Amino acid sequence: MVQYILAVIIGLIIIFLVRDRTVGIILFLFLICYTLIKRKKNISKLSRFLIVLLPIFLTIFSLFLSLNYGKKEWINIFNENLSGRVQYWNYFWNRFSVSLLPQSLTDYFNMYDMGVISTAQYPIDGFYSLGILKDGIIVFTLLIALIMFTLLKLLRNFNKNKFIVIVIISLLLFSLTENIALSYGYICYLFPYILGTFSRDAHNNY
Repeated sequence: MVQYILAVIIGLIIIFLVRDRTVGIILFLFLICYTLIKRKKNISKLSRFLIVLLPIFLTIFSLFLSLNYGKKEWINIFNENLSGRVQYWNYFWNRFSVSLLPQSLTDYFNMYDMGVISTAQYPIDGFYSLGILKDGIIVFTLLIALIMFTLLKLLRNFNKNKFIVIVIISLLLFSLTENIALSYGYICYLFPYILGTFSRDAHNNY
């Protein structure tokens, strides 16, 4: 109970004082996932299937938002709740084309026109939407495949690995609006981790 109270207080501070609604919302999503899963010793095959496919669902959802910004009112409202991120994603999708290999998305533009007192030379947060543009189809597909494979391995022994599963799910949700969690500059821990899942010693230490 103390942990929940502290988490809620931290979430409220982040939302109302730090004014980062995204991180605050993700924190509450983590609490919801933790509450729903922590007492479960196992989950259904359908739940496992949906969890493994979560990165694909989030990618499709992000692309739908990016390519349909301004066409549907609910997307405009969603954009406001994400601090204007969908508008930025749409900007880069209109300026760049998808490539097989990574490419630089550096494009100096004036954010005054978007109602923000700033300028930017880089793609604004959004791993799924801008990841395909920035990392290229090959690298992005590899990252998504590694994440899905990791989830698949962990879910085979859900009761033992559920906390790690909850953390990864939170990172996946967090990455809808942020780059840092799953950028290949930070995700390099997945490569040795996945290899480690085949190790008997690593398995015994879960």
